[in-house]
Amino acid sequence: MNASTDRERQTQPSERYDVAISGGGLIGLAAGVSLAESGHKVVIVERRGTLGWEIGRARRVHLQLDEAKDHSPLAARLKEELTHHSAFADRTIQAPIAELIFDRWAEQAGVDVLFHGWPVRVDTQGDQVSGITVGAKEGYLHLAASWVVETDDAGRLVAHDLREDCPPTGVTRTVIVNGSEVSQEMRTDLGPDLGEVLIRPLEKDLAQIDVELARSAYSEREARFSEKLKSLLGRLKTQVPELRDCRLLYIADDEWYQPSFVIKEAALKDDPTPIGHWLTRQNDKVVPVNLRAGELQAAVWPGLILAGPWLPGYRRASTDDTTHVLNRMLMGEAVARYIAAVSDQSAAE
Repeated sequence: MNASTDRERQTQPSERYDVAISGGGLIGLAAGVSLAESGHKVVIVERRGTLGWEIGRARRVHLQLDEAKDHSPLAARLKEELTHHSAFADRTIQAPIAELIFDRWAEQAGVDVLFHGWPVRVDTQGDQVSGITVGAKEGYLHLAASWVVETDDAGRLVAHDLREDCPPTGVTRTVIVNGSEVSQEMRTDLGPDLGEVLIRPLEKDLAQIDVELARSAYSEREARFSEKLKSLLGRLKTQVPELRDCRLLYIADDEWYQPSFVIKEAALKDDPTPIGHWLTRQNDKVVPVNLRAGELQAAVWPGLILAGPWLPGYRRASTDDTTHVLNRMLMGEAVARYIAAVSDQSAAE
């Protein structure tokens, strides 16, 4: 039996969803919760074991959440709940609390979540999306859905002819240290073997250290990071007076990086309908930029929404941790707004 036949044999039927979302990061989470709260039946397929990995696992925790309060209901809600639980101070999020909040949002909204699932392909009937096939521990599953939304950083459902390679960027691994007296963000060069690191104060005596790694094979990056980690603390203690008493507290589970490709502008639909905003930084102020429906849709199958950090508009707008994180939430909310509007229009007709 060939591989494709075996795949079909293992594919199991599923209940039908209105929307199937690839990726349970902040984009997929925001889209899924917003859609479910407006009455849609939603499933999120996440290859990791947690939602909102950007905050929980990659530790993008030093954020100016106030800058989105007038643009993103979920960002405002996140800040309110974090503050209520004393988990947001000095613009720093306590990541474990955020993970618990994300889980509760999905559960309360009635979103089905398939962890450790790998989207394999978009399924179609004729020229219309009919769902996605997912690799899971029990085999291949077909998740039937009227809409499929690709949000994952890897863009597994993005056709290769839609992609345009970008100049390679570095990969960031983050460590958290305590015993810090750092009071403001700083960059310091730790020499040719360690390079430049970004140091940011967190709450109390904590500091976040971002270590840059060259983009290469994952196993090679892991080896290089392990080597750097051995001398990192010692070098910080001798070269940064505010870290002379620091101790390693936490190593982020996931890497933070930008995708190596972008969607070709010419492959996107020409639909100027406004559906939300990006936030971008101009003269040290965060300002909104219109997000149009066409920026989230390739000119291919109806029912497929592309909403990831490989979109040109996202890449242009996002320049720092705050805009990167908030624009992901804003993009998810815009996806939900668009799907709800189209669904309502279809129902009316």
